Amino acid sequence: MLRRLLFVSSVATSLAFVACGGESNSGGGGGGSGGTAGGDGGASIPFSEVQAMYVAASCESARNCFGDAFDLFLAGRDCAEMVTKQVEAGEFPLIEAAIDDGRVTYDGTKVQACLDAVEARGCDGFLQREPAECQAAIDGTVELGGDCTLDAECKGQAFCKATGACPGKCSALQPAGAACGGDDDCMPGLECPSDTRLCGAPAAAGEDCEGNVAPDCGPGLICLGADDEQSTPGKCSTQAAAFVGDVGDPCAFGVDTVCKTQLSCAISFDAGSIGGTCVAKYASGAACKPAFPEACPQGEFCELPTPGAGPPVLDGVCKPLPKAGESCGSLLGPGACEPDHVCVYAQPEDPSGICRAIANNGAPCSVDEQCWSERCVNGACAGDFACQ
Repeated sequence: MLRRLLFVSSVATSLAFVACGGESNSGGGGGGSGGTAGGDGGASIPFSEVQAMYVAASCESARNCFGDAFDLFLAGRDCAEMVTKQVEAGEFPLIEAAIDDGRVTYDGTKVQACLDAVEARGCDGFLQREPAECQAAIDGTVELGGDCTLDAECKGQAFCKATGACPGKCSALQPAGAACGGDDDCMPGLECPSDTRLCGAPAAAGEDCEGNVAPDCGPGLICLGADDEQSTPGKCSTQAAAFVGDVGDPCAFGVDTVCKTQLSCAISFDAGSIGGTCVAKYASGAACKPAFPEACPQGEFCELPTPGAGPPVLDGVCKPLPKAGESCGSLLGPGACEPDHVCVYAQPEDPSGICRAIANNGAPCSVDEQCWSERCVNGACAGDFACQ
C-alpha cells in the first residue's frame, strides 16, 4: 500500500524520516476510522493513537539499526518530534477522510502486530515495503488503474502515479531504471535518488558509493573515501568497521575509517590541503576547530573568524547556536543554526544567511530544506503526497 508507513533513514547524508497514520475521535469497533470488526482478537487501537505509537516504534527501529551512530546524525534533534513533523507534512492529515470514504480500510485490532514488526525489523527492512502486519492493519481499496489522490488509497503493493494534478492512477511499483518521483514509487529493495529520479538499488557493503558516479549506501552503512569533485567513488562500510578511529588518528578525506562515535573529526588546513584528526569533545566556550560531528557541547558550535584573503582560519571558539532570525554561524559549509532551523540565503552567492525555522505546509519558503515536507513549490511549503 504505502511506504509512508515505513521509517526510512540514510546515514550517508542526514537522517530523513517518513511515516504515516491517521486521526479520529472514534474509539474503535465498526468500519470507520476508529477500527474494524473481525480483527485478530487483539485490543483495538483507536486511529487517533496510531501516529504517536508508530513514530515511537520507528525511532526505536532506527536506533537498533544505527546503534551509537544514531545520535550522531540526529545532531541534537529529537527523533520523535522530527518524525512527527514530517508525518504531518505528508499524507497523514488526509487519510482519515479516505477511511471514512471507504478508500482505505483500517483494523485497529491488528495495529499492535504492525508496531511490533516495525520495531523488530533490521536495517534491510528500511528498503522494503511496510511489513505484512501493517498492510493487514491499513490498506487501500482502489485497484490498479483506478483513480487516486493518495498512495494510501491504492490496494496492496502499488502507488498513486500522478504528475501533480489530481486524480492520479493506482500503478504497479516501478522496477530498476524506471522514472520515479520518490522512494514510494519503487519496488522493494529500490530507492529513488534525488539526483537521478530513477529507481535503483543502493550500494551494499564493500561496493562503490557516491562520488557522483555511484549510488548511496544502503541503510546502516557509511560511504568512506568518496570525492564528488574528482568523481571518485568511495566504498560502503559497516559501522563496526568504520567507527574505529581513536584520538590522534587521521579521519578526513581518503581515510578508510572514521572516529569512534564518542569522538569527532576536527578539520585542519595545512600546506594547501585539508586534513582531519580524531579529537575528544570540547568544553563550553573552549577553543575549537570545525568538526564532524560537532565537537562543541550540545547547543553550541565552533564559530570561526570572518573569512578573509588567503587560506581559511580554522581556529574558533565554542559559542551558542544562532536562533531564528539571527545570522547563521560561520562554518566551512552551510551556516550553523539551532536544531530544526536552516540557514537561508537571500542569494546563492551571499556569504551569510539568516536562521529560519523549518516550516509546515503552506508557510513561505525559498528552498526545500526550509520545509518539513522538503518541498518548496512556488514560494510555499507543499505537502509530500501524490497529487495536489
